[in-house]
Amino acid sequence: MASLAGFVRSSRPLFSKLSQCRSRSLAIPKFAPIPPNRFISKSTSNKDGDVPVLDEPILAPPSHILKQPITPTKDWVTHGFSDEDEIEDLNEYHHAMFCSYSVVLVGIIMCWVYYPDYQELDWTQREAYIQIREREKAGLPYVDPNYVDPATIPLPSDEELEGVEIII
Repeated sequence: MASLAGFVRSSRPLFSKLSQCRSRSLAIPKFAPIPPNRFISKSTSNKDGDVPVLDEPILAPPSHILKQPITPTKDWVTHGFSDEDEIEDLNEYHHAMFCSYSVVLVGIIMCWVYYPDYQELDWTQREAYIQIREREKAGLPYVDPNYVDPATIPLPSDEELEGVEIII
């Protein structure tokens, strides 16, 4: 215990300086020089004291606690499922929240994920790969340069294009 008190005394100036920092992420309150872990001895070598040592673990609460009737608290506010019974109200509330969050949300997400391909994107991609494979076997380019007949496209004349910068 002496080492803990020494640590606290030696670290007070450090923590007080850090608490005066302008950055809130580095600021530590002045009342927090206690280290986060406790130094508790768990050894059973000192059995001459009045501290009882249990040889077997406690598995169940004492029977007198189990026999006590459960009475509603006087400040109980209902969740809207039962106005008479607090336990039934809590059970119904937990059941409703479980169903609404777990079952409904997970169900909606599962339906959305496994919904069929209504835009047929898979079919179009598969068809494109088939067309590419057929054109490669035939030695043709992927897209035919004369896919649209150039005679059907109205193009401006050279006089109309004079002075216009054409960027390709």
